[in-house]
Amino acid sequence: MKPKKLPSPHSFRDSSWFSEISKPARYVGGEVNSIKKPLSSNRISVALAFPDIYEIGMSHLGLKILYSILNSKDWIAAERVFTPWLDMEQKLIFNEYPLVSIESGRPLAEFDIIGFSLQHELCYTNVLTMLNLSKIPFYSDERTDDFPIVIAGGPVCFNPEPIADFFDVIIIGDGEESLLSVCDTVKQYKCNGMTKKELLIDLCKIQGVYIPSLFDINYDDTGKVTKINPLVGNSHRISKALLADIASFPYPVDQVVPSIELVHDRIALEIARGCTRGCRFCQAGMLYRPVRERSPDKLADKAERLVDSTGYEELSLSSLSTGDYSNLGQLVNELTKRLKDKHVSIMYPSLRLDAKLGDTLERVGKSRMSGLTFAPEAGTQRLRDVINKGISEEDLTGTVSYAFQNGFSSLKLYFMLGLPGETQADLAALAELAREIRRASGFRPALTLSLANFTPKPHTPLEGAAMNTAGELRRKGAWISKILKGLPGLKVNLDPPLWSITQGLLARGGPDSGRLVAALVRHQGRLKPSLAEFGYTSSHPLHQPWPYDQPRPWRLVRTAAGLKHLEEESARADQGLLTAPCPGEMGCGRCEACPEVSVS
Repeated sequence: MKPKKLPSPHSFRDSSWFSEISKPARYVGGEVNSIKKPLSSNRISVALAFPDIYEIGMSHLGLKILYSILNSKDWIAAERVFTPWLDMEQKLIFNEYPLVSIESGRPLAEFDIIGFSLQHELCYTNVLTMLNLSKIPFYSDERTDDFPIVIAGGPVCFNPEPIADFFDVIIIGDGEESLLSVCDTVKQYKCNGMTKKELLIDLCKIQGVYIPSLFDINYDDTGKVTKINPLVGNSHRISKALLADIASFPYPVDQVVPSIELVHDRIALEIARGCTRGCRFCQAGMLYRPVRERSPDKLADKAERLVDSTGYEELSLSSLSTGDYSNLGQLVNELTKRLKDKHVSIMYPSLRLDAKLGDTLERVGKSRMSGLTFAPEAGTQRLRDVINKGISEEDLTGTVSYAFQNGFSSLKLYFMLGLPGETQADLAALAELAREIRRASGFRPALTLSLANFTPKPHTPLEGAAMNTAGELRRKGAWISKILKGLPGLKVNLDPPLWSITQGLLARGGPDSGRLVAALVRHQGRLKPSLAEFGYTSSHPLHQPWPYDQPRPWRLVRTAAGLKHLEEESARADQGLLTAPCPGEMGCGRCEACPEVSVS
């Protein structure tokens, strides 16, 4: 790797056209608590690239955590960059300006590392947009030693094959330790003037790091894996990076305060990582096992410091299942005590709908709190059992009634359309459940019904389930909307079917899915022509069951839940059998996620 000459920062901020774009504050930086380090040849420069607009990227907690951890090291300068809005993109192209970082205005091509955070499959096209604006070749084998090392991380990297050709390095799992190890290795090679190939060989020794160019993966004509041949070493699978203690790294209490309103414009406080519940459709619940919690005393201290350092008046407790946090009552009491004079609203997303929730709601209702979010997912007990959502209709209606009696003014409910085995009776029950909830709430508070389309995701028990076609999803969404039309205070949100299908094609795809990403870029994100170019029809295998014994591209990755556990849970889903939540005991062996349990 050749040392780079430090350039003079490029700036478009003084250009006459900059005043013509919408929301220029997306690009100028200078926010409270942002970090700007002097450019230095002794520092590793990292562009934390979020492939979405500023308002979405700055809402993401993972970006804030990595920004803080990297910049806590004097030898690393981490800066931020986001996908520009369409008007800014056009201006950059027309005026021949490169995409630059927010902090220093440095072109991305002049960083040592560009690290993309990939939260969902449809952000792949924005990765290519950002590389194109930076004059960086899309494909890793076309980038010489003079280009930055291009890295991907995030949940969708657990099936790395659709994007493998675009990245030099893919980090799978928790990024705190692994990204620091990558930066340290890059620093050594930068100082020693070694080659990129030598660097990649060393990087593949880090747990959770996948180097696509160091694997030869063979597929047959149908896209099935026939052989995985590592070109370095003898490991045929990549084990995810696991941070055993999430409190081992300082939590960012001086989070950047944005200059404009965000999608989630509040403090985010991560109380735990992972989930014990085992919902069979939920990829995050399987990927981020085992559960790791932060202590309530330290969380309350961090919350107080966050409020003081940012000035926010809203705080959200971040977790896959906030209601399962073992010390929630103690934490609620401590937060209420410390923040009562600071006029701070506390949000409790992902609360579990069961009989144990009443005491929690009584406590949180006494704080400045406006809304709750629950996820019943299905309208009938039969279908909730299929997906292992162990709640009853009585839990739901009783909790909703109790919540509104304790002062909550709004409620959002998440359901899914197209779950395996769904019938018209299930849809009718969903609609009736919505009516019952309105009755339980006295028709006073606002109620939002969000209907997502079930999309089978890798590393879940339902990864091989057939997905509904666009026509089926469109019909179901229209029926629900029509039958609930006119119900007071109710809003129904539907996901576009083609959007969900494109996500499904990429989620379960192999290397050939890169053609769909390229088509989406060529057609500027328009789904119909992109899917047509890719050759998609309603008879695509996505809409057929995928037999469990057939090879799948993502099994290159060894994740938290073992293959045996996923197969057993798939069989239990077919039988409509519930599986109890993990007891949280190390070494239980049920899903093999705990560190000392062998993983299949």
